[in-house]
Amino acid sequence: MPPFPYHRINIVGAPGSETSTLACALATEIGGRFIDADDFYWKPTDPPFRDKVDTPARLSALLSAMAERTCRVMRFDGDQPVSDRVQAIVQGAARHAC
Repeated sequence: MPPFPYHRINIVGAPGSETSTLACALATEIGGRFIDADDFYWKPTDPPFRDKVDTPARLSALLSAMAERTCRVMRFDGDQPVSDRVQAIVQGAARHAC
């Protein structure tokens, strides 16, 4: 099998569309690292998800994680201006009953 051609892949989708699950599974399958936006977006608080990390610090940490030479599969969307640094973007879709 030829080597996997991408090193920076972004999985995007609506909340609840299992984008984190897909990104984690893909990273595991190809031997890459899974990066989740929530790990950079929120400050550690109790209860969680109360205070946001300021944008410059969040982007700096995310870009630093993306700079590693191993394959990364990321799950993020929103205000992170990093789409020009990824090689592939996969759009997740929620399942709807017809």
